[in-house]
Amino acid sequence: MGGIGSGRGCWRSKNFVEETRFITSKWVKAHLQLLQKQPLQVNWHQGKESLGSASVSLVNHNQLFVQYKYRRSCEGDWSTVTEFIPLQFSACRYGGSRVWFICPKCGRRAAIIYVDTVVACRSCLGLHYQSEYEDDISRLQSKTRKIFDRIGHDYVRPKGMHHKTYECLLSKANELQISQDKLIEAKFRKLVQL
Repeated sequence: MGGIGSGRGCWRSKNFVEETRFITSKWVKAHLQLLQKQPLQVNWHQGKESLGSASVSLVNHNQLFVQYKYRRSCEGDWSTVTEFIPLQFSACRYGGSRVWFICPKCGRRAAIIYVDTVVACRSCLGLHYQSEYEDDISRLQSKTRKIFDRIGHDYVRPKGMHHKTYECLLSKANELQISQDKLIEAKFRKLVQL
């Protein structure tokens, strides 16, 4: 009772947005002229490993034809899927137009379409953001990491960044680290009291 393998199953049964391949409507809008003439290639990588590729072309000016190969892991077998994704164009307030995907599963408008075993929007695939499952300390670590990715880990102001922006970001990172230390200390005190 209570041994290895007992209890609930795997703690991570959710699929995350950050781990799923996708195509954005901004990418389609930027390449609309090329897509009308020839199919374009989209490649997905994890590090140096290829996770898949898609051939994307425009059909009848209002449908995207996506044919792609994917595999679940770096060692898995390749599978091929083809899908037609309807497009919708909406007028912008100051001119131009915005491209939207129409989800093939639920029919809702989406700015990002996710490419998994099927092509669908985030809610149809049941995708979640990793930040939804972070505790307070992990969330503070993520925020701090994002700031240091922007300003560099060597505390040298990046070329082209205003001094005021750099100082503001550095101050925010220090505040986050202080808050993180306080949370870790409170958690440690709570553990010691048990």
